[in-house]
Amino acid sequence: MTATSVDTDQLRRTFDAWRSSSATTRLMDARGRQEFRRQHIRHSVSIPYNELHERWFELPSRQTPFALLLPTSEREFDEQHSVLGRLRVRGWHPVVVLWDEPDLWSMVASMGLLVDSTTAEPLPFKTVLAKPA
Repeated sequence: MTATSVDTDQLRRTFDAWRSSSATTRLMDARGRQEFRRQHIRHSVSIPYNELHERWFELPSRQTPFALLLPTSEREFDEQHSVLGRLRVRGWHPVVVLWDEPDLWSMVASMGLLVDSTTAEPLPFKTVLAKPA
């Protein structure tokens, strides 16, 4: 097997784990607003990494499972300075972490879950990852 097919197999297992988990309806997309507008996974919620410090209140309770989509640039940061690290320090532990990679978008498109700028309906002013009780 080539490295690419191993990565693709791992990606499919990760994505399938998210889709079959209790977090299937909760996906926080931490990429920038432009990336989210260009393409995103259906029903995901955009909370860009550079806005997270102002939007903690939009996250679900710490016990509620959710998935996290990170920009590839996040791999360059150490745990302390990454979005994932900041979430973990504050008690959130995403059950699945996905990375903004071409293989992800190909798979999402093949499953009919891709929303892109050519097919998207106007985004609502604000969607939330969790609704207050």
